[in-house]
Amino acid sequence: MRSVSSTTRLVGALLVLLLASGVAAQSASNASLAGAARAGDHARVSALLSAGVDVRSAERDGTTALHWAVYHDDTEMVADLTAAGADPNRANRNAATPLGLACRNADPVVIGRLLGAGADPNQPASGGEPPLLTCARTGRVAATDQLVAA
Repeated sequence: MRSVSSTTRLVGALLVLLLASGVAAQSASNASLAGAARAGDHARVSALLSAGVDVRSAERDGTTALHWAVYHDDTEMVADLTAAGADPNRANRNAATPLGLACRNADPVVIGRLLGAGADPNQPASGGEPPLLTCARTGRVAATDQLVAA
């Protein structure tokens, strides 16, 4: 039986560590995209998108950067994230979708951008309520009309 030299083992161990740290760094970057959106940090979101971070990545509970941008009613960030390919139909662990969150704020610009990016106007929230009903409860006619038209 041939023995493996200590140098070969050391090189192998270093390669494994380098690969693992690269995966961890990418994972941290992906998670930081949602964190940057949560904090409303436009510069960091733009830098991460430019660096090629996965725009569809999510936090542990499934919340994405797009969820946070919509939650904060940040039309500019919503536009940047949807242009980069963020999924407007992705539900988090609580079945909240970006469009469902947008309907709580009833901002017609955000709702229009999400619908333009392919958001499903009929995808219900966790309680089974469609976005149209959530939006209608706000009394904001322009936002509700968009969902009716969709």
